[in-house]
Amino acid sequence: LASESPKSISWKLKIEGKELVSVPLRVFGLEGLQVLEMSPERESCLRYRMELIPREISHLKSLTLLYMDSNNLKEIPAEIGTLSNLERLTLSNNRLTSLPPEIGGLEKLHSLHLANNHFTELPAQVCQLRHLTFLDVNWPSLIFLHLPMNTQGITPFHKYWTQS
Repeated sequence: LASESPKSISWKLKIEGKELVSVPLRVFGLEGLQVLEMSPERESCLRYRMELIPREISHLKSLTLLYMDSNNLKEIPAEIGTLSNLERLTLSNNRLTSLPPEIGGLEKLHSLHLANNHFTELPAQVCQLRHLTFLDVNWPSLIFLHLPMNTQGITPFHKYWTQS
């Protein structure tokens, strides 16, 4: 594809390694990156130790899929909300206790995976994600979910939650 510039090419990147503790900063220069995967193949044999997602994640404007499950993430930067093309976000099996309210900026998000973390509440902005059709979270540890009555996002979920 010699006629195409590197900026117009779609990229998929999988980063793996037994001792993964950070994202190489040069990753954030890949403007056409659509899929970024930093999750171990088999959790039983590989445990990542990455504790944070760098703020530079905001440079990946073309990102549609972000897989960061089974790491050691303790927080998500507010800059995640600038990824307006993100459709799927997997953050299961980490050490997260909260999400930034900026998560509401993920206008195209339809799948959000949060299971096996330490959430006690989720921000109201999760319920305002209009295209969200899949939400995976641990109910026993989730004490409070902000659900505005005029939710336009996950309406079927809202109905299930309020009727249970």
